[in-house]
Amino acid sequence: MGRGLIASQPIQEDELLFSVPRSILLNLHTSSLGRWCEANEDEASPRKWEKVRAEGWAPLILSLMWECWRSSADGGAMWERTKEMGLKRPAGLAGEEEGSLKWGPYFEIMPSEFDSPMMWAEDEIKQLEGTDVMPRVGRAEADETYNTLIRPYILSHPTIFLGLPPTNDSAAQGEIEKYYSLAQFHLMGSRVLSRSFHVKDASKAEDGAANKKAEGEGNDDESDDEDDEDEDEPEDTADISMVPLADMLNARYASDNARLFFHPSHLEMRSTSHIPAGAQVFNTFGDPPNGDLLRRYGHVDEPNGADAVDLEAVLLGRAVCELTREKGANVDEKEMEERVKWLCDSEQAVLDDAFPLTYLPNFPPSPSAPFRTTSSDTSPQELVSTLEEALEEVGSLPEELVQCARVLCLAKEEFETQVKGKGKIPGPKLSAVHSRPDLGAQVELRASDLIVRALRIRLGTYPTSVEDDEEELSSMMDDGSQSQRRRRAALVVRMGEKRVLWDHVRAFAAVGALAGEKKKRKLEGTGGGGEGVSKKVRQ
Repeated sequence: MGRGLIASQPIQEDELLFSVPRSILLNLHTSSLGRWCEANEDEASPRKWEKVRAEGWAPLILSLMWECWRSSADGGAMWERTKEMGLKRPAGLAGEEEGSLKWGPYFEIMPSEFDSPMMWAEDEIKQLEGTDVMPRVGRAEADETYNTLIRPYILSHPTIFLGLPPTNDSAAQGEIEKYYSLAQFHLMGSRVLSRSFHVKDASKAEDGAANKKAEGEGNDDESDDEDDEDEDEPEDTADISMVPLADMLNARYASDNARLFFHPSHLEMRSTSHIPAGAQVFNTFGDPPNGDLLRRYGHVDEPNGADAVDLEAVLLGRAVCELTREKGANVDEKEMEERVKWLCDSEQAVLDDAFPLTYLPNFPPSPSAPFRTTSSDTSPQELVSTLEEALEEVGSLPEELVQCARVLCLAKEEFETQVKGKGKIPGPKLSAVHSRPDLGAQVELRASDLIVRALRIRLGTYPTSVEDDEEELSSMMDDGSQSQRRRRAALVVRMGEKRVLWDHVRAFAAVGALAGEKKKRKLEGTGGGGEGVSKKVRQ
């Protein structure tokens, strides 16, 4: 994990660990870059700060690069010379306010190397093929933002960013490579991703509110009661702050023992439980899966009971096509694609386009290597009971997954009249079977079979099996190299996702197996009597 904070003596619950004045936070409010740029732009300026400001994290990353330049010896001297180049001082900016000097020591202790995938080589990135991490790295998008927005904007304001006159283009190109290169852009972006906090403006902050971990960044100062209201609000980059000292705390699964609390004038880090001497202090909101830990911070936990993987709705549509072909029928693939799109990706969308899966209740990873779950040694009845429990447990198995499968099993006419026409979505009944008279008199589709097939399609996106990964990991020698750390982390992420998927394959397959046994007994004239899917599941 690199840096961290260790308790040198026992710490009791709710002890103040340290406080940080808001004045030393580094964000779009405390950095004066935006004000300098706007003050020196006019109608004829080809590139405006307003455009940069609208591009997500781009203005914050650029502000960090600028403040880092100003805090360097060369950059500080160049910035002093800009006063002789006719720069317009922003209105309301005090003459003595130059800002960057107070952040110089902060930049010096920030990590300059990361093991997060954004910094990996192409052959290392390939180790994440099939994982949910791969499409979320975003390096191509970051490169495009830099090449089409950030670099051209810097060149259009060489005096502000480099302390050079507009006519010295060759010198500007050289200085950009020194202080504002693509590598520096990625480095600052990784610092923001791994170390930033969501900190509302002092006028908006609720006194004493605790921080919350936000997707993709550090932490947030919203209270629990406001979660649902703020969930769909667009992220305001102005609320993202670099918080000196607070960002020294690491995050680890099931290890939260400290939390950042917010006040109008300062922020406080307090313990949330007893911390024995010698233990590390962790500020972890929630329990991030290894995919998120790797993407944000560059490390993984073994084991990690929060491992998760998404099952995309489009894979359920593909599963319908495969299953019907095997039954000698041909579903209209285009109609199925349109059905999935209407359900999950239209103005009328009623379901998510992906369903997050985690370890099923009662089947967490083993605490000892190779950290397998016990689902493979469990009876079908226990597996089905676990699915039922997961459906009832908030944040476990999304009932929308079963509902989506059922909607895709429906005959075309039934989908058009009942779902699109009346807005009726079938309930999450695990054992649901749907007749498809539009495909043939004997064609039936079982929702659980559809989910099993979709899970297997998802497993097919990985180039290796979980057994292959386990064998490679067990034979890997610890040479301490960067490349091996990254390869090992990729293996751990892959194995976690695959184990979650295989647990769900076994559980949903058990639904079909029990239903098949029950049907067989009926055909043999022995009646019911066997254990089927519990009726407690909502219809």
